[in-house]
Amino acid sequence: MFFGFVRNEKESLKNDLDCIDCTFRETNESLEAILYGMKIEPRDSVLGIMGSGQQGLAMVARGAKVTLFDYNEGQVRYFKKILDFLKNKKNSDADCVEPILGFDPSPRHSPKNFFSNIENVKSIRQNIENLNFFEPVNLSKLSLQYPNYNKVYLSNALTYGGMNYSFSEFKEWAKPFNSQTLFYLSKPLHDFPSSDPSFYFERRLSRKSKKFEDSIASQWDPEVIIKK
Repeated sequence: MFFGFVRNEKESLKNDLDCIDCTFRETNESLEAILYGMKIEPRDSVLGIMGSGQQGLAMVARGAKVTLFDYNEGQVRYFKKILDFLKNKKNSDADCVEPILGFDPSPRHSPKNFFSNIENVKSIRQNIENLNFFEPVNLSKLSLQYPNYNKVYLSNALTYGGMNYSFSEFKEWAKPFNSQTLFYLSKPLHDFPSSDPSFYFERRLSRKSKKFEDSIASQWDPEVIIKK
């Protein structure tokens, strides 16, 4: 009887997700590149792009407090459905793997490896209250307590959908954040200066992230920037 309940819940979730119009159902970035490039730790408070939500879940698995945002209503609805399933205590950790992977029969290497590890799924569910998200909102329209976050995951938000932030525009947007805040970009800013009084390029972490992305032959060229 209980097995039948879970099966029906999963089938219902899959049907619901199939009806939602969203762009990203899984990340094509390396989760390891993000986790190691950002040095995600339990004491971290992270502001990040939602996308498929897998990136945020991976951070939560490491114990971080994470707040996600996305301008796409479909992405927010999609991820909320998955979160509701994860929070339902009637569902086992093993039952949660397929939903996290978007019910994809052949998921990409990085998310498959990470979320097929039941210990990671168990950690996500134990720390699930560490994860919050905004209703659909654009990057430039965020209204929050910026100093509360010590790390920011921007993925390719500065260059996605025709956007092309210059370094000066990024610098203005990042002004409210505290000194030593870390910013992770999946694609580098085209005009990041070799020397700037407010920010510096973190070479060691950037190289580590790039190594993980290269290992899966991805399109990404990560850049880690620290506010001085």
